[in-house]
Amino acid sequence: MRDDLPDRLRVTAEEYRPDTERMWSRVTDGMREGERVAARPVRSGWRVPHLALATGAAVVLVGGIVLVGYGPDMRPSGPPAGGDTSSSAAASPSGSDSPSESDEPTQGVDHPKPDPVDDVDWIWTDGLVDPDSNDYWSQSNLTLKNDEPLTSLTIQLWVVLGDDVEHHDDWTTNDEAFGEAEVSEQDGYLLVEWTLPEGQTLEAGEYTLAGQYYHSGGARDADGDYYVFDAEGTSGPAEVIGDFAEQED
Repeated sequence: MRDDLPDRLRVTAEEYRPDTERMWSRVTDGMREGERVAARPVRSGWRVPHLALATGAAVVLVGGIVLVGYGPDMRPSGPPAGGDTSSSAAASPSGSDSPSESDEPTQGVDHPKPDPVDDVDWIWTDGLVDPDSNDYWSQSNLTLKNDEPLTSLTIQLWVVLGDDVEHHDDWTTNDEAFGEAEVSEQDGYLLVEWTLPEGQTLEAGEYTLAGQYYHSGGARDADGDYYVFDAEGTSGPAEVIGDFAEQED
């Protein structure tokens, strides 16, 4: 075996640029020839080095083909043009899967607190967080003053469900008129609703209703809470919406 054979084969592999199909065809033929040689009986010791030489040459030749096959013109292509598969793009705050702050509902509710409405001169309402409320329990007081009889009335107390809010109890100063309140959870709020029974009239006067609930996290912020009075009297229908941000005397 000549000592310079591997170097000569390497130089030849680097300089030679055959097409891929022809090169693989030659390698395949060489491997088949090697199989035929290996299948013949070994009649003398000098044939073994020749077989080793053929095998080594084939390995060097295949290595040269691999190097040529992954040359500058035959590298595996990257992602298709226009496609973006980078993780940084998927995590970008501006991506469609990342909601902006403006898309998030206020205080975790599905609809924001409505603006106050109070343009009726024959109904007066007020909302007040009871001063006896504490870090674990609160009471929201609603006051109604109506100057004329009401033939229809629905009162809603909406309390944001944050801080582990859980309904405890409710009461009114006229249970015969309002009856038992309906309690539910809607759109991120605890809803306590009183309804004047159909066919009944609420005489002019002053009434108080209250909803009680447990919570945690210290003194509770009621800025997101609100109430709605939907009434009908001799002067017609009226709707009053108020909150607990500012209290009237």
